[in-house]
Amino acid sequence: MDVIKLLEYLQDIIETSSKVPMTGRVVVDKKEVLEVIDKIINELPAEIKKAQCICDRKEKIIEEGERERERLQKESLEIFRERVSEHNVTKEAEIIAKDIISSAEEDAKSIRQGARDYAYDVISSLEKDVLIYREKLMHNIKEEMEGFVHSLENDFKDTTKILQNNLKELEQMNK
Repeated sequence: MDVIKLLEYLQDIIETSSKVPMTGRVVVDKKEVLEVIDKIINELPAEIKKAQCICDRKEKIIEEGERERERLQKESLEIFRERVSEHNVTKEAEIIAKDIISSAEEDAKSIRQGARDYAYDVISSLEKDVLIYREKLMHNIKEEMEGFVHSLENDFKDTTKILQNNLKELEQMNK
């Protein structure tokens, strides 16, 4: 389960829990909520590992591109040497060798750029997901805290009114 789904599940638990009348509070299964929170805590490192794997993959793709470029350069140099030794038309061989080297360098450059673009897209997507997760989490925490403060304030007001009424009753009893 990913972190976003776990947070949505936690929100669902809170929204569907039994309500305490006139308090704005709900009764939740502490064990279930703590289990979901533990799962969220355990999932976060997995998301971070996933991002690290993507970064590692990017490096491997770039390294493979470099190896392919070197291989193509060596191959083109070998082709060039063979042509020179097989033919007396050195100029033609030089032109072909330059074209092959240029093509190999362009291919390697294209592979490197593709790897960078892919890594950038993956990391950008991951960054967006992390920001969305952060915003949802902060929003949920803020809403819960505001509700809690409002409920607590109402409880204090109610308790104060009860105490004031009790004092008035005592004063009337003393008269």
